[in-house]
Amino acid sequence: MLEDVLLFLEQKTAGSVSVLGHSMGGKTAMQLALRHPKKINNLIVGDISPVVYKHGDGHQSYLQALNTIPLKQGLTRTQIDNLLSQSIPEKTVRAFLLTNLEIRSNQLRWKINLKALEENLSDLMDFPIEPKMLPFEGNCLFIAGSNSNYIQTDHQPTLQSWFPKHRLVRLKNCGHWLHVDQPEALTKTLKYFLSEI
Repeated sequence: MLEDVLLFLEQKTAGSVSVLGHSMGGKTAMQLALRHPKKINNLIVGDISPVVYKHGDGHQSYLQALNTIPLKQGLTRTQIDNLLSQSIPEKTVRAFLLTNLEIRSNQLRWKINLKALEENLSDLMDFPIEPKMLPFEGNCLFIAGSNSNYIQTDHQPTLQSWFPKHRLVRLKNCGHWLHVDQPEALTKTLKYFLSEI
């Protein structure tokens, strides 16, 4: 993912940029800042820390649920949502997962590679550190959901060591899906941070 972002930056930009990444995108953005700091002017990370996560079982169950859906012709998005509700009760999670469903000419398929995700889930939960990596000294904002457990208090020393100039903002009444739960508060926070710097 880092290589994809680097390629995009090389093709589309000149100089340093501001980067915003949420969740896995946040991990990718942090890796970009730590491995290629000259490419990043400002780093914004949405509800993720530079740590190894242990809650892959939840993600595994989502992948298994998607794999059990028989993607046969004529099945509607609503019917698939109903099938998923048997193993995934959270409507917002199902709605997010269903953004990966493609229906063309009555043919259904998942846009994501479920097998690759299952086989590499432990890598996705990881946060690889190389000996030559140095802390990112640029402007950095971490935005957490107050009801989310992705950025925990005990992550603070790690955050401080890798991103010494970071600020942490917690959005009230907000879970992991910052842009869904509190879009206006998120936009206001982003605008303030970017205008201030």
